[in-house]
Parts: sequence; C-alpha cells; structure tokens
Amino acid sequence: MPCPLLRRRESHTRLHLEVDGVSDGSRTRLWENIETMAIKITHDAGAPTASIEFMITHPLPDYDLEEVEAPIPRDVDPMLASQGFKDLLDETRAILDRDLPAANLEITQLTGAICHDKSVHRPGIWLVLRERNAQKAMSAAATKQVADIAETIRATFNLS
Repeated sequence: MPCPLLRRRESHTRLHLEVDGVSDGSRTRLWENIETMAIKITHDAGAPTASIEFMITHPLPDYDLEEVEAPIPRDVDPMLASQGFKDLLDETRAILDRDLPAANLEITQLTGAICHDKSVHRPGIWLVLRERNAQKAMSAAATKQVADIAETIRATFNLS
C-alpha cells in the first residue's frame, strides 16, 4: 500500500511530477511513475538535497541485465554486482558530470539499490543530489533541474 504522503499518477505519454502538500516534517515526497520505469524523487525539506530512485522493471540487454526481478532481496545482489550494472552506473555518472555543473548541483551519492515492487525485488539506481552553496531547502530552480535530470537519465537508457 502506498505511503499516505504520496499521490501516484500513471502516464504513458508524459512525465508527471506532483508535490504533495503533506510533509512528515523533514521530507517532502514526490512520486513519478513512467510506464514500466518507476522514478521516486524525495526532497529534504530542511536541506538542499534530493534523492532519486530508478527502479529497473524490464530487462536491459545492453547492460547484460536480462533478469530484473527476484523473490528475495539477496537475489538482487548479483545483478547489482554485475559488470553490466557497473557500466550502467558509469554511464549514469558521465551524464551527471556533463549536466550537473550547469544545474548548480553535485552528486552526493550514486549507487545500486534493491527496490521492492509488490511481491518481487528489483535492481535500481539510487542517486542523491545536493544544490551547491545552499543552506536550507532546495530552490525551486534546482528542484526543477532534479526532475529534468531524472528524465534525461530515464530517456537516455530507455528505462520506460
């Protein structure tokens, strides 16, 4: 069951970004779902950071990720440790290195993630971005840049 702080929308044609007016005091939650690739963006309310989680829901043969679901979390570990997944992270970092300086954002964390999808577990990409020289919550411009960067990664790797 989805968290009550989240509203979910499905779309086959365009990316939807909704900011829920409810916050748990420290985080504002954003949820985006694009066809077969779920993107979850969470902004810290009191800090200039945002996390993005890309759940891989279909095979990516270019990265030797033929199997992308497992019944238990530990069965996802070999997927995350594969050379193909490491290559996917390297190419993601290259995109971020190219796009982040103009967006006034920096990478805080980029790693693999075990994502829960109904009754299965899937590999995913976990990314944390920070707005440079900001002390409080992320600016509106940086928030938009985070969503744009998430869409760039999704589109580049045909993750939907």
